[in-house]
Amino acid sequence: RRKLDFELVDESLLPDCFFSPDPAKIKIWLAERKDELMRILELNPESGMQFMPGLKVKITTDVSSR
Repeated sequence: RRKLDFELVDESLLPDCFFSPDPAKIKIWLAERKDELMRILELNPESGMQFMPGLKVKITTDVSSR
């Protein structure tokens, strides 16, 4: 299963709405834009730094054994 994930690069660059880097708020922000971000990242995986200053967005794959 593929999902959006993030890496906090520089919390001082985050917008004011993420004043205190709360992973739950960032995950909500990602979920609201999931389709658009996935499409962009599939075309250019290196574009993950363009969505929000201080944050790197990426696609990860969850693997589960059966």
